[in-house]
Amino acid sequence: MKIYMLWDMEGVSGLFTREQVWFWEPGVRQEAAEEGQRLLIADVNSAVAAALEAGADSVIVCDTHHGGENIRVVDLLADARVTYHVRSTVRYGLGRRFLPGFDRSVDGLMLLGHHAKAGAPDAFLPHTQGPAWLDVWINGQSVGEVGLEACYAGHWDVPLILAQGDEAMAREVAEQFPETVTVAVKRALTPDLCTGPSPEAARRLTAERVALAVERARAGAFPPFKPALPLTVRIRLETAVLAEKGRAAARREARGRTDRRRHGRAALRRAQVDDGRRGRLGGGPQAAGRRQAELKKTFREEPRSGRRHGSRIEATLGKEPCDAMQETVLVPAGAVRLLRAGR
Repeated sequence: MKIYMLWDMEGVSGLFTREQVWFWEPGVRQEAAEEGQRLLIADVNSAVAAALEAGADSVIVCDTHHGGENIRVVDLLADARVTYHVRSTVRYGLGRRFLPGFDRSVDGLMLLGHHAKAGAPDAFLPHTQGPAWLDVWINGQSVGEVGLEACYAGHWDVPLILAQGDEAMAREVAEQFPETVTVAVKRALTPDLCTGPSPEAARRLTAERVALAVERARAGAFPPFKPALPLTVRIRLETAVLAEKGRAAARREARGRTDRRRHGRAALRRAQVDDGRRGRLGGGPQAAGRRQAELKKTFREEPRSGRRHGSRIEATLGKEPCDAMQETVLVPAGAVRLLRAGR
């Protein structure tokens, strides 16, 4: 069984103040930022150990908070069954890839250290992607980052099996994904301050719930989140300027995917010709085969364009849709990648 753990930071055990999490803001004390990082790393090690003990054959850990690079591999559990990715978006094939190592071989997605969506009441640091995003809907259902990432996983038929964060996030997940195991390790006092059990107690609770999620996943208890096609994604943004940027990002993404596919196929043909010449000259047939396999894998795994399905994205300003923002976009996996790119 392969488990994918995607780590944010707002919902980490024992992390109770804004400056421990949003360490890039002006005036943050260095010691607070370092303490937040230590708490994150301790949570990662505890959850990974719990998953392995519960019978997971392999675990992939990916850091997505503020783009990543919050975990230090040297301080993480050293085990051949565990793979660490310090960034959540990487170069892949001919483009960029969200969630490195994520594909149909994954049996369950765990979202740890996560938070409630923008506008959620009684929540610690609630937001969706950034402060300018007021709400996001997938086929009319309001979702936060948990919903977006579950939608991305659903493209590969991978279910969301566990989510860890504050009480508001746990309520959000229970409403949208009732089968998913939740772990509430803190309670908001204000949007910038929360309280909860000690880090050690919260980690013990999380470890118990991780083991439960692995057990239920093995029994096939979790359905993937697969919204019906054609997919419509609506984003409510804070200003008209941001809405216009979103429109431009949607067009660039659609145009870029077409270009990448066209240029990629040409690159594959050139590689086949070049590798054939090298083969005749006796040079590197194994390396040539690997290169062609990598290119083919890129085309095979890349989600199809949503134009075939009529999927679209709309950005809204305030309460009324901006008609100029209607755009054809990608099917679920690509739509989520587009949303993150337009942050």
